[in-house]
Amino acid sequence: MDILYYRFKIPKINFLTVLFLLSILKNYKVPSAFDYVIILLILGAIALNVFPVFKYTDNSMKINKLTVFVWVISFAFLIGTSLYLDTRKYFMTVYLPFYLISFYSYIKVIKMGHEFSFQFFKQFLIVMNVFSIFNLYQVVFRKPLLLNLLADKFYTFQYGALGTGEFRTISVFGHPIVCGLFFVMAFICNIYILKSGILKNVLQLLLIINVYSTGSRSSWISLVVILGIMIIPKLSGLKIKKIKLTKSNIFSLYSSFCILIVGFFFLVINFSNITQAIVDRFGSSLSANSTDVSNTQRIGTLNLIFKNFEYNDIIHQLFGNGVSAANKFMAQNRVVIQDFLTTDNQYLTILHDFGLVGLSFVFILLISFLINTIKRGSTVVHKISLYFMIVIAIDSFFFESVGGWLDLLVMMSAITTFLSIRPKTAEVNQHSNVSQKTINQHEIPNHVNSYQKEA
Repeated sequence: MDILYYRFKIPKINFLTVLFLLSILKNYKVPSAFDYVIILLILGAIALNVFPVFKYTDNSMKINKLTVFVWVISFAFLIGTSLYLDTRKYFMTVYLPFYLISFYSYIKVIKMGHEFSFQFFKQFLIVMNVFSIFNLYQVVFRKPLLLNLLADKFYTFQYGALGTGEFRTISVFGHPIVCGLFFVMAFICNIYILKSGILKNVLQLLLIINVYSTGSRSSWISLVVILGIMIIPKLSGLKIKKIKLTKSNIFSLYSSFCILIVGFFFLVINFSNITQAIVDRFGSSLSANSTDVSNTQRIGTLNLIFKNFEYNDIIHQLFGNGVSAANKFMAQNRVVIQDFLTTDNQYLTILHDFGLVGLSFVFILLISFLINTIKRGSTVVHKISLYFMIVIAIDSFFFESVGGWLDLLVMMSAITTFLSIRPKTAEVNQHSNVSQKTINQHEIPNHVNSYQKEA
């Protein structure tokens, strides 16, 4: 059997998309065994794919050895500490899915190439744009569409703000920060996958409105940072191209102009309210005498974790206190909010649980992804994945991005794997004719072809 023909046979529905949709259900009232059902599904998917991969291995794909090293060492460390500290349940429900999904994604990319990755991003884009449209209900009526079905912790989170201007939209994600994060990701996907035109402009405008409506400062910051990274390097080489005035182009330009005018007038009319809302969200946080509860909680936690780190012995400073130690520590040391069991900062949690060594591994991996993507050339899949990683890295200063967010864990597992595997340029070019023929047979979008050209 021709390995290339085998590799490009991609199912119409990506299993990662199915996992992402299923993981969203955890934000609602589901049985406590739901986490284990997800784990069994992933194990089943791995079992169906792991044996053929040894027979049909594509040597044109290369995996980052540093990533494999970090995966193996961290996995062994997590198992050891979870057994020693009796935190097996936390490991099973929070960390184990990450490694299982990463392993599954690795198998699929090795078998099918980054067409599998691109398919996931395309389906993620469709799902998120649908969520973006339905989120307008929350923007207008200031309450979730499925309010009574939300998990208790999300139901009570904004109960007092329902129907008021204080309400922050959550879509189907339970929390404004996670919601804003995914809408920023959808904005990035639209840029790279959708063709220019009225539909793309409308969807991007809706996403910006929805990101604003979450009131998530971290999402606002990450959106501005991503746009800056994309736009600033292109300004120096900006050239004005002549546009052929066809009927299609005229309609598209006219429609886009109308949308911009409507958006501009909306901004002018609500400018004072919007700017005041932004000032209120950032202003209090930046004040030395801040009365913002979330800000005082974060600053107090920062001081608490660093003080505890300072008084720890050298072993705990290097290797931390073990899996879920930060949760237990926060339960015993109230800062401002009663029964607040997280540090609200993923980097603080890593420092407390896994010490300087664990934190160093994370930063080394992030820097490695960045350097490899810039230095060795980047495909469309790698660009999207890297931007997603930057968004998560920024938002992780404002909440624990790993603990308790299964939908985000699915995405983190996928993009970590995608960034770790890249095609070998010479071999991809050598097989370009066969690859193109096979892609056409299976109706994979033309956008995918760009990953071979850019590699």
